[in-house]
Amino acid sequence: MIDYCTAVFQVCNVGEFSDGSGVFTDAGIRQFVDTVYPGAGFVVGPVVEKFVNYCPWSARILGPDGEPAGHFCISGDSSRVMIDLTGAGCRWVSDWSAVADVLASYGARLSHVDCAVDDYDGSVVNLAQLKAMAESGRFKNDGAGAPPTASFHDDMGSNRGCSLYVGQRGHKQLNCYEKGKQLGDPDSDYVRVEVRLYGKHLKGKTLPYDVLTRPMAYVTGAYDVLAELFAGTDTSRPKTVKAAVDATAEGAIEWFSESAGPLLNVVVAAFGDRAMEFLMERVARDQVPRRFRGLGAGADLPRLFRDAFVPPEVGGAAL
Repeated sequence: MIDYCTAVFQVCNVGEFSDGSGVFTDAGIRQFVDTVYPGAGFVVGPVVEKFVNYCPWSARILGPDGEPAGHFCISGDSSRVMIDLTGAGCRWVSDWSAVADVLASYGARLSHVDCAVDDYDGSVVNLAQLKAMAESGRFKNDGAGAPPTASFHDDMGSNRGCSLYVGQRGHKQLNCYEKGKQLGDPDSDYVRVEVRLYGKHLKGKTLPYDVLTRPMAYVTGAYDVLAELFAGTDTSRPKTVKAAVDATAEGAIEWFSESAGPLLNVVVAAFGDRAMEFLMERVARDQVPRRFRGLGAGADLPRLFRDAFVPPEVGGAAL
């Protein structure tokens, strides 16, 4: 899947969205973002004088859920504009083939794309295995020179998740990390393998557009060892959403138990059968916890949350 995307446009190629003099109005920017990412439903804020990605003017892009999804940026000389989508923003894009066609029609540069693949139960990869491969030079591709530099960020036994970095940011970099533990489940084996690709050192300073439609090919093509590990595997966005909700739900319940468990005992002892009524009236709020925002669950969150604790065969709903 695509987990980050930055596209750069020459203003002279997208002048139809400006006011005729090369100045982008807020309305023109909204129309432009909708054109590049059709059907995503992004909400674009006003342009403000704030540096983002070396650009002095920028506007925030929000997802349909109101959460940050990226930025629209204008260069200092006003000759270029950029749409920068984070992983949370990429979740709202349903047709990357259409995006690739739009980028090609405007001659855009695809300057940065992160391609990710998830191993939900650690059956294909784990951090200790990948770390050993990096230490032994296995990430050196056939015909390459010295093995790429690598670093390992250890959580020192806190179970908050370790991370492995191979390669150099700005060129090509592999980032593998314990996603489930990062989301709050200390017992999770869920690992994300992410390849960060950059266009600035390529011909035309752009990545090929088909990286958006064949991300798995670019993950396995980045390092020979990844092609070996992921041979014959398949991933999909629904599985990723479910795995993310499962891990986040475990962490949320652990936090809830530690923070409010004793008080819940008091409430139940004090109100008996009316305890739930009291909690719904005085405690519950019509909001989604921040830790669940940006996971892409949307209206399915209650069902996915229940399935994290109740197997489908005994009352949950299979995805």
